[in-house]
Amino acid sequence: MTDMPIGPATSGPDDDPNQAKIDLHKYLDPQSMRDIEAAMREAAALTGPGHAGATIGTLPEPTAQPVVGFIESQRGDDDEPLGWWQQEMRSVMPTAFADPETARRTLLQARAVAWNRTKFHGLRTPVYLARATWVAMYGAWALGGTAVHYLFAGEYTEAVGTARRERNDALVETLRDARSKKINERFRSKRAVVGLAAGGVYVTALLVTATLGEWIVAGPLTMALAGLCGVAGYRARRTQAAEAGEVFTLLDDRDQEQQQELTDERLVNALRAVGILKKDETVRPVGLVGRERSGETTAEIATVDLPAGGTAKKCAAMLDEIASALGIDQVQLDIQQAGPANRVSFWVADRDPFASSRRSPLLELKGVLDAWRDGIPVAFTKRGAAIRVKIKDSSFLIGGMTRAGKGIAIMSLVLGALFDPRIKVRFFDGKESGEYNRLAPMLNTFVKGDPRRLVQFLAVEVAEMKRRMHLLGKMGKAKLSPEILEKLGGLELVIVDEFAAYTDLEAIKLYLAEVKDEDTKAEDLRDAIIGSFNLLSSQGAAGGIILVLSTQMPEVAIIPSRLRSNVTSKWAMRTESAQHSNNILGGGMSGTANAALIPLEQRGRGILMTPDIGIVENRSYFIDDEVGEVEQIARVAYEVRRAAGALPGDVEDQVEEELYRLTRASSVAGGIGEDVGIIVRGRKAGVSGILAAILAAFEKAGNPDRMTRDDLVAALVAADPQQWGHLPQDTPSKTGTVLKKAIDEQLAADALTESRMPRELSSKEWTAGGKGRGYLLADVRAAAGIAG
Repeated sequence: MTDMPIGPATSGPDDDPNQAKIDLHKYLDPQSMRDIEAAMREAAALTGPGHAGATIGTLPEPTAQPVVGFIESQRGDDDEPLGWWQQEMRSVMPTAFADPETARRTLLQARAVAWNRTKFHGLRTPVYLARATWVAMYGAWALGGTAVHYLFAGEYTEAVGTARRERNDALVETLRDARSKKINERFRSKRAVVGLAAGGVYVTALLVTATLGEWIVAGPLTMALAGLCGVAGYRARRTQAAEAGEVFTLLDDRDQEQQQELTDERLVNALRAVGILKKDETVRPVGLVGRERSGETTAEIATVDLPAGGTAKKCAAMLDEIASALGIDQVQLDIQQAGPANRVSFWVADRDPFASSRRSPLLELKGVLDAWRDGIPVAFTKRGAAIRVKIKDSSFLIGGMTRAGKGIAIMSLVLGALFDPRIKVRFFDGKESGEYNRLAPMLNTFVKGDPRRLVQFLAVEVAEMKRRMHLLGKMGKAKLSPEILEKLGGLELVIVDEFAAYTDLEAIKLYLAEVKDEDTKAEDLRDAIIGSFNLLSSQGAAGGIILVLSTQMPEVAIIPSRLRSNVTSKWAMRTESAQHSNNILGGGMSGTANAALIPLEQRGRGILMTPDIGIVENRSYFIDDEVGEVEQIARVAYEVRRAAGALPGDVEDQVEEELYRLTRASSVAGGIGEDVGIIVRGRKAGVSGILAAILAAFEKAGNPDRMTRDDLVAALVAADPQQWGHLPQDTPSKTGTVLKKAIDEQLAADALTESRMPRELSSKEWTAGGKGRGYLLADVRAAAGIAG
């Protein structure tokens, strides 16, 4: 869109009192002046200070609610400007060939239309041949009749018959004499003589050559004669049909179901049918119709300019009606603004573009993903374009009924976020399932259930938000940047799956009864949770704290109105009712976007609304858990985080450290044994002491499955001589004894801190691959409380 200046114009007729005024009444008729004034009043009504009765007003770019099917132009500010010669060439070049992609689509469409018509008419070739033969025969009869009529003065026949019926014998004799005279003149005329002679020679040659079998001559002669008769017959039949108010054609017309290609005529008829165009109005095509293929869907794209008063938004608001007029389902039609307000791109698919799922691009990702700038690929649009959600300045609400696809959407968000080392992912799983256990080693916070722990966490997170806002104030910054984020401590992504487990009173009471907590009131827990989320949702994004809230129960009692209004990005999967759809997307949205109408069989299909792209229908990318694709992506993400030093325990985590200081318990799960996601009092974040040093030694060596005592001690001393220089390196037995003692002391200290029985770690002897004695990596990890 064109940027418009705010404030008064820098120059104009009223700026210079000496400048002559321009009187439009001299140039325009009264009706045109009234139309201009009405348009100015409507424009003024869109402005902040304007009002409907005004005749002029400052016109900033209006802000309107987005509608399904409308996406603003994707051209970015960083696109390189065209060179002067490109601009000159583009000004005279046909629009259809202004760039290689448009030319490719245009040629692809032309080829597809030609092939489609060839197949349609090719199947009807026998019918066309029979019809053409009949027309040729009719033409032969018509030619013969015309020749006889001319030579024998057929124009007198009717007059003679009329005179005979009237018993006017004198007139009959006069007409017969005139007719005989005309016949003699015509038979002696050069035209008749030449025509009869040429025709006789032609027919004689045709018969003789055909009788002799000389078809090399008879064939062309026959075809030429048949062609002449065919043309004559076609003209005769067309004239007869026109006199009867009909249209004669040799070829069949395709009906609406067979008319697959999009044409300007078909589009104009549809727009007239729904009232976008008046009967006397049409559109101006911008280039030729193009074609593209995405997945299993083939679509045609027509870009047109609407007449005055028509806009892309009007068309998008009537998407269902236009689709019906085109004879297709609404999901097969997409409407976008393609430049000016009246330039519209119509995308018409040959099938439901969401009928088939598509594999997640995360499966191909091998390195760091910038979730702040580029976003996480989570879904695709009708046109097959990737929807990339940015973890930046907007929190998310994801809602829908069970088995609607919320899980895969959240999994895509979590996995994508783990590819960005700047993001600390904090996950609260209200379902308490094992779905996210495999991601635990990368989650900075991981809790299953336990609304009391969520209250403690939120109190610390709110304090973290205030700390960040205070730092921004000291820096004099109101807007985040990657550099400022690094100073603040990175991005915080707080995900709550199944929000009802933490805000539904009955669910909270059931939890308190299970843990035999009679002192805590469920109402107090719920109020504390909602109050904290209200604060974080309204202010947290400005400090790099992003929320993702998911629920199967999108009711006001679960997601209060204030919280929902603060969460500006919403994603509605299939819902049970239009009211539930409104509870997610906003009141009154079901008239424009109704998630209750999403087919049950299309899991992952939804309606996404973000400040970046407006409202758009989509379907989540598919990650096949049954064939191990979640683990495949998680392994790559783990290596990305490990290489960046961003695994839990590798980086400073003020939130979890403060939680541990206040509660003497940590929610850094890190995949800790059978307790993954369960808060165990006294557990401190990460692994420390000699166990951490041993794990670091294994990692530096490439994580072999075993290391001898001598190699391990040498690695420890080389890594930190001051800390581990006291470990002897003279005899194997002495080295092993001192190392075992240091390990046992560490295990005993950890057990005392965590209020449990100490774990064990002993050296083992092996002979495979060479005799040796040392420690297995799996045993070290188990002693440190790390699963796997």
